[in-house]
Amino acid sequence: MKRLLLILILFSLSGPAFAASGTMYLSSPEQLFGGGGKTEGSSYTSTTSIGNTSIGTAEGTSYSISLGFLAASISYATSESSASVTIDSPGISSLKFDGRTIADNEYVSSDVTITATVSDLASSINTAISSVEIDSTVTSLANLSGDSSYNATTSLLTYKSATALTTGTHTFTIYARNNAGELTSQTTTFKVESGNLLANTVLAFPNPYNPNNGNLEITYNLSKDSTVSVYIFNTLGQLIWKQDYLSGAAGGYAGYNSVNWDGVNGFGQAISNDVYLCRIVSEGNAIGKCKIAVLR
Repeated sequence: MKRLLLILILFSLSGPAFAASGTMYLSSPEQLFGGGGKTEGSSYTSTTSIGNTSIGTAEGTSYSISLGFLAASISYATSESSASVTIDSPGISSLKFDGRTIADNEYVSSDVTITATVSDLASSINTAISSVEIDSTVTSLANLSGDSSYNATTSLLTYKSATALTTGTHTFTIYARNNAGELTSQTTTFKVESGNLLANTVLAFPNPYNPNNGNLEITYNLSKDSTVSVYIFNTLGQLIWKQDYLSGAAGGYAGYNSVNWDGVNGFGQAISNDVYLCRIVSEGNAIGKCKIAVLR
């Protein structure tokens, strides 16, 4: 009795066998869970989509489909594919802090001005639901005031905190939504130091340095805008080169700075092979240093 019942179940699952041929087809093999047979054709076209948006097509010269009890397999002789997708989303670009592009966790000044281009060519930025967020405080673009604003004509966003930012780590995010409801966001984390001036990660490159191959690059991070001087001494402690950099200008920015040395002393003479000491000095205090090996 059990054997007879099993035979009846298998027969009901298998269904009739079939064979077919054609030049085009449209099928959904995953929906076929019974039956057996084979389908063949001389050409095919397959289209993939997300919702109503087509994102790709595939074409070939022949195909075959083999259908078994509970599975289906498809094989193609040759195929070519292409894909394209157009998603209209707002754009956020040219994000700058006091006119400079920064890396995450870089120092900026406590009264930093943040600018960015926020645009959408397809359906325009909806300023009522687009916003900026700094340290969990959210303000829509439509409600920016004081030194902060959004110009819909030029797409320029300008943000400046009404009060100086406190010492610590801060997070700034732009949320841009267009009138079609598409959202784009961009977040940057940065640091502010209003206390003692710090110079972090003082490096010289290349090191060892060959003056015959060009300039030496000296890089450092300042915790806030400050007038600094870069000194280079020889092993006898003699000053051979010095350069001053003003607060808020190249070399005196809060954050990343890069200055160059051409490998000559203050008299324009080429220096000899030796180990030299570089010091970053502000208001008479050495705030950073590194060693430079000169080797021709």
